[in-house]
Amino acid sequence: MSSDLKQQLKAEALRFEQFPIVIDETVDITGIAQLEVFIKICDNKFNIYEELIQLIPMHDTTTSQDVFENVKRVLHEYYLDLNKLVCLSTDGAAIMVGRHNGVAAKLQAKIKNLHPHLLFPHFHWIIHQRNVCSKILKMDHVLSLVI
Repeated sequence: MSSDLKQQLKAEALRFEQFPIVIDETVDITGIAQLEVFIKICDNKFNIYEELIQLIPMHDTTTSQDVFENVKRVLHEYYLDLNKLVCLSTDGAAIMVGRHNGVAAKLQAKIKNLHPHLLFPHFHWIIHQRNVCSKILKMDHVLSLVI
């Protein structure tokens, strides 16, 4: 089933005019870093896609270069052209938002090389902070319904 869904998304990706991605890094219960890559798209027929397209275990290092290379690989694997990438959302982690070496900065530089006139915004994905706050405030029963 997973393979079928992946093939469907690959086929649909060829029709995408533009797309944003959301990336987040977390650590699983065994201590292995996991990179999550999400995509949210409205295609030219107004079909909306919001998918976790890849969960990547990062066994070695988790530098911004490692994350950047994994994101590029996933985009290539799904036929998602960097020319159509319009924005990035991440949490506030230093490897994601570092001014010169963060993943966002690396993607912005790559996009700027492809399209010097195009702005490539980076957004702070705040759902992670809401989740943390809900646990501290003992409100996860409310947030789980919202999410």
